[in-house]
Amino acid sequence: NSVTILDSTGTPLVNSPITGNGMDHPGAVSIDGAGNAWISNTNGNTLTVLDHTGAPLSGSPFSGGGIAIPVGTAFDGAGNVWVANSAGNGITELSSTGTPMLGSPFLASGLSSPSSIAVDGAGSIWLANQGGDSLIELIGAGVPAVTPIASALTTGSIGTRP
Repeated sequence: NSVTILDSTGTPLVNSPITGNGMDHPGAVSIDGAGNAWISNTNGNTLTVLDHTGAPLSGSPFSGGGIAIPVGTAFDGAGNVWVANSAGNGITELSSTGTPMLGSPFLASGLSSPSSIAVDGAGSIWLANQGGDSLIELIGAGVPAVTPIASALTTGSIGTRP
């Protein structure tokens, strides 16, 4: 129930390993655009968020919005975090400050033990649907990293996905 932060040479930072802060069987970690580590606590049904020094963000650990055995996180173009919930058979969207977004959790027909999640540049959410032996794409569910039309005008690729 700890996380070790290493410097670029592989040496643990002074305050590492980090324990507490709601960590309960950390199962996955993702880094947001600000350099914060979002840690999925599979037994605690929470997300612990640590800054680059290992200090917890205000309000961490985060829960709510249907978080149930979180097994993966990904970030959209607005910095919102998307959470694959293995036990909840759905996904949760949290703001960059950890507040559940309206409509969370998202439950879709056929979701069964999602095990991994990613967001592409167009804002589509991709889920490895372990219990359903499938891959699911939720087109345009997240905020795009690039505005598709602006990208198309810049690259001359109107009619193709960014």
